[in-house]
Amino acid sequence: MHSEYFRAIYSHRDAASFLRSLFAGEMAESGKRSSLRAWAQILEVNPGFLSQVLSSKRRLSDAKAMKIAELLGMGTRESRYFRLLVRRDTARSDSLRQAIEGELEDLRRVFESEALDAETFAAIHDWYHVPILEMLDLDGLEHTALAFAMRLGVSPLEAEVALERLTRLGLIERKPDGRLARTQENFRFRSPHRNEAFGRFHGQMMALAVRAMDKSPMDERLVMSQTFCISKSQMEEARLMTREYIEK
Repeated sequence: MHSEYFRAIYSHRDAASFLRSLFAGEMAESGKRSSLRAWAQILEVNPGFLSQVLSSKRRLSDAKAMKIAELLGMGTRESRYFRLLVRRDTARSDSLRQAIEGELEDLRRVFESEALDAETFAAIHDWYHVPILEMLDLDGLEHTALAFAMRLGVSPLEAEVALERLTRLGLIERKPDGRLARTQENFRFRSPHRNEAFGRFHGQMMALAVRAMDKSPMDERLVMSQTFCISKSQMEEARLMTREYIEK
C-alpha cells in the first residue's frame, strides 16, 4: 500500500478506525476486487475475526498488531503508533492508559513537526470525498453511508470511512437533527510542490471522465475541449481565469 495511508494513522485515535480506513483504501486501489476474505488472508487472520476487529467488537493482541504492521510494511514509527493504539485499547488501568496516551501524543507532535497534514492529502486522494461534501446540499438525500454509497457507486465501507475522515478533518459536522453539514463553504487544496496524493486524485478524476465518455448518455454529460497556445509568462493569468470560471 502507498505510504500516505500509513502516515494518516496519526489522525486516528483507535486501531479499528485506522484498519477500516486501510481496508477502504485497499478496495479503492484494487478497483473493488479486494474482499474481506482476501484482506484477511493478507493479514494472516480469520475473516470472521477481522470483521469483528473492524467493527470494534474484538481487540488485537500486541503480538498480532506487530505481525499486521510487518505484513503491511509499515514504517518503524507508524508501526509503533499502531501498536500503542492497540495497547491503549486493552490497558487494564487508567494510569497505564494515560502513560500510553502520552507516548501517542509525543509521536503525533513529532509527525506534525516533520510533515504536512497527511490526512488532508488522504481526504482528497479518493475522489468520492469531494462529491460527498457537495451532496450535503441535496434535498431529500438521507445522510447515511449507505445512501452516499448508492449514489456514488462506491462501497458502504468506503463511504463510512470517508464520512469519518471528513468529520475528523473538521470539514463536516452532525447537526442536532441528525443531518450533516459542511463547516466551510468551499473546500480547496492547493500546493506549490509536487504531491503524490494530489496527483493520484487528479488521475482518478480523469479516469472517471474517460469512463463517463464511454458509458454516460450524451444528455447526462458535458464534454468540451479547447486547444490554444500561450507563453509561460501567461500561465498565472490563465490559472486565475480558470479559477474564476470554476467559481462561476
